[in-house]
Amino acid sequence: MTTAQSTTTQRISSNPDAELLKMIRRHRDLYREMDRLYELGGDDATDGPAYQAASDEAIDLETTIAVWWPKTAKGEAARLRFLGMHPDIVDGFDVGNLLATIAELNAERVAAGRTTATRAHATAAAIA
Repeated sequence: MTTAQSTTTQRISSNPDAELLKMIRRHRDLYREMDRLYELGGDDATDGPAYQAASDEAIDLETTIAVWWPKTAKGEAARLRFLGMHPDIVDGFDVGNLLATIAELNAERVAAGRTTATRAHATAAAIA
């Protein structure tokens, strides 16, 4: 591992919101892939397995990101920017899916011994 890779790995692992930021990047990459597939195959591409897999994963990530509890103001700002760029996410929520996602995340948090949630609140300056 090079020094640059080591530094990047340390920075990611020391960021309390690294998992949230990774999900946001993954979502962006999935949409880029869906756009690429659409450009290659048009409307027919949306019925293909690669497009469907990317779409399904993106939808799952949208729900998870929307209900994620950021640990820092910067994480909350990133989540709010994400939601601001995708307002249809919140408008189109399937309540059953939303509640299932919240329950799953809470179960993971409790299993990890984090029985109280601390939620960072972004200031207007942090969001801007």
